Amino acid sequence: MVFFVLLAIILIIVKLFDEYFGKKHLPIVLGEVIAGILLATFLKVISEELFNAGVSIVYDVFSSLGIIFLMFISGLETDVNLIKRSLKYGMSTAILGSFLPFAITFAYIIFTVGDVKLAKIYATIAIATSVGITVRVLSDLGALNTVVGTTIISAAVIDDIIGIIVLGISLGANDPYLTSIGVLAFFIFILMFYTLIAEKISSAIEKVFHSPYSYVSIAIVFVLLFSALAKTLGLAAITGAYFAGVIVGKTKERRIILENIRGIGYALFIPLFFVGIGFKLIQELFILEAESHLLLIQMLKSPIPYVFVTLAILGKVIGSVIGSRSLGLNLKESFIVGFGMVPRMEIALTVATLAVSTLELSSVEISQIIYSTIVLVVASSLITPPIIQFLLKNKKRERSVKSSK
Repeated sequence: MVFFVLLAIILIIVKLFDEYFGKKHLPIVLGEVIAGILLATFLKVISEELFNAGVSIVYDVFSSLGIIFLMFISGLETDVNLIKRSLKYGMSTAILGSFLPFAITFAYIIFTVGDVKLAKIYATIAIATSVGITVRVLSDLGALNTVVGTTIISAAVIDDIIGIIVLGISLGANDPYLTSIGVLAFFIFILMFYTLIAEKISSAIEKVFHSPYSYVSIAIVFVLLFSALAKTLGLAAITGAYFAGVIVGKTKERRIILENIRGIGYALFIPLFFVGIGFKLIQELFILEAESHLLLIQMLKSPIPYVFVTLAILGKVIGSVIGSRSLGLNLKESFIVGFGMVPRMEIALTVATLAVSTLELSSVEISQIIYSTIVLVVASSLITPPIIQFLLKNKKRERSVKSSK
């Protein structure tokens, strides 16, 4: 009973936030993250049991499916020819957008702390990009299927590969050679499936199934299997979900599947993913506070988390801007791409958690890493939507002024 009532309350509140932010012409996704933070704080204050139930419902159950649905929809809406053209921008954006935050963060930690192990951890966290928020903003503004949108998507995929390899080398989390083989195997499989198998499977499904809802169910099975495959081979599950969408987008059933998946996703799973971010952040903050109240106060006063966050964000923006600008995007488009690559969410938290669980660190170092990551996630999640929306609206305004002349 608690499950259903709490889920109903969370859904109605997040939809009220959606309406309010939509009417104020603010990014809807920002409202969902803020709703999650406020709801989680409220539940934590009134009842530990309700808070834990909320985390279990929103973050543990619905959140993973939410980001998978979002990236699957992005894949379905992707113009493959456009992403081929934007791949060169994505490559340079990902490389420079990974190298610069890694380098300046590494240098800062070495200069202030003098510990190579800690420098590697912070620098690796600084690389991680999670474009769920950016994809949602671009989709809401109808800008996902543009050169800017596809550059961000392709850069995020390449960034994911770079991040996995750096994680393996820096933290010893995986064998980098095995990881490289897994990544290569995944993309060979994707290419073969897209070019040789997708249409044959589509024709076979048409002969057996006739209900449009059957197509939707099969598409969901398909995206879950591809997400699992990507995860098994060392990539993020969202990479598998995105390419599943690209492949399904090649079939005749694309329109039926897209309409139904979009309805299911945006009605339930996708908003709860962004609410889940808020719940996870509050949970991590309260864990830190419970472990040592004095330690949390010390960390709040320390400049390291805030300088780290500033360098991680600026490094990602500047590196991505230089990377996309150097190969032909104009300055406004390059800045949209740069800020689009800023968000760090579940990937950054995963890297931080993996680092503190696999390496020998003191309790002070562990708390400092987790707290710094939380600050990075909060800051990057909150600043990205309004900046992208502002830049995109200005871009559209400039186009309309030029056309009127």
